[in-house]
Amino acid sequence: MVGSVEYSVLNLETKMILVLGHTGCGAIMAATKLFMERHIEATCQKDAQESTDQSTEVSKSEQPPQPGSCKSRSTLLGLLDALVPVAEQACVELGGGSTEEIAAHAVKVNVWRTINFLLSYSLIIREKVASGEVELQGAIYDMSSGAVEFLGQSPKQAQLLNSDAHVVPSMQA
Repeated sequence: MVGSVEYSVLNLETKMILVLGHTGCGAIMAATKLFMERHIEATCQKDAQESTDQSTEVSKSEQPPQPGSCKSRSTLLGLLDALVPVAEQACVELGGGSTEEIAAHAVKVNVWRTINFLLSYSLIIREKVASGEVELQGAIYDMSSGAVEFLGQSPKQAQLLNSDAHVVPSMQA
């Protein structure tokens, strides 16, 4: 993603980068459900552990497999796992809520996360935004009405423009 945006800014002279989320996003909803399941499971396990005798231990062979422990993980599960922190942040920002409420807010959180990622890991984009040559904005497309809610610049933009990171973490050796 970063390389494609850098190419458009450098070679196509793109003046506006719009990170557009959309309502009813299936990936965000699935990641939110996954977060909620893990959160409930972790809470239940914690409660159960606290209520059991501390001297009793379950051997590793008796423990259920952990989510994501399968060696041949699907790309989709990897995508959902990467979006779980978005759902978690949305839950924290809202102070809880239904899966649907958290997922709706997670769309906005993911727009900010993507903008912040671009600013964090691309010197080219940072320099173009800092100089005013490129605008980097967020928006959410409402799938039902067709309306677009423009969010503006990231609240962290000024801070991120001073960042010195420029290598995407997955590309580090």
